[in-house]
Amino acid sequence: MAGQFKDIRMKHLPDNLPLRTSEDTKIPPSAYGVRPQGTPKKGWIPPLYQN
Repeated sequence: MAGQFKDIRMKHLPDNLPLRTSEDTKIPPSAYGVRPQGTPKKGWIPPLYQN
């Protein structure tokens, strides 16, 4: 099976653009964890992200 893409516009960024690091973008302590794939168990509660 092959995927087809139509009407895609590529945004060309300058070469001297600085990269963002993990220090630049901290995850807040109140952020929730990601839901697992598939059907979660009954009573599943998303965990809070903790450093």
